[in-house]
Amino acid sequence: MRRGITVAILAALLVLAVPLGTVAAKSTGGGNGKPGKITICHKPQSAHPVTITISKSALKAHKAHGDTEGPCPTQPKPAAPKVCTFDAPTSNYASGYASGRINFSWTLANGVVKVPGGYWNEVLASDATKIYYNNVTAGTVSAGGAVNLSFSRTVPDTNSFAFSGSLTPNAIPGTNTLSGLMAGLTFTATGTVTCNGS
Repeated sequence: MRRGITVAILAALLVLAVPLGTVAAKSTGGGNGKPGKITICHKPQSAHPVTITISKSALKAHKAHGDTEGPCPTQPKPAAPKVCTFDAPTSNYASGYASGRINFSWTLANGVVKVPGGYWNEVLASDATKIYYNNVTAGTVSAGGAVNLSFSRTVPDTNSFAFSGSLTPNAIPGTNTLSGLMAGLTFTATGTVTCNGS
């Protein structure tokens, strides 16, 4: 009995001799809570730096080739390219032979027309139920307003043709006129030009 009491007293003294925080404490080392790990920025001078967690023992080798301690700085997202769109609810082709909505967009920085997306829905004046669906397959819009478009039709038949002309501000504020030759015949359309971010 006396021996059991002595063992219990010794065990209690041993617990009291160890500081309370010592048993639970673990070094996280700054590696997202992982013991012995550290967070670094891998290849910080490259176009695509990456935040990684490594062993503390590997830090010296990583620093030797330019990696830095801590996460990589947040890279700002590049601004979206400015895109402008011309949209006219109707048009006049070949002195009234046909009409129809025309719509196309281009990147302002280089003038390249966005494909797919552009179209001219050609409605015949002689039969409004007959609509030719013409899609823009390529094109450019210059800073001076010169416009070149290539079209391809699949419905109701197949055909390819081009437009060459200009896009200019109209006398009516907020409107623009697209004019030139569509498949070699006169074409005009009045609509609006809107650009993202403006």
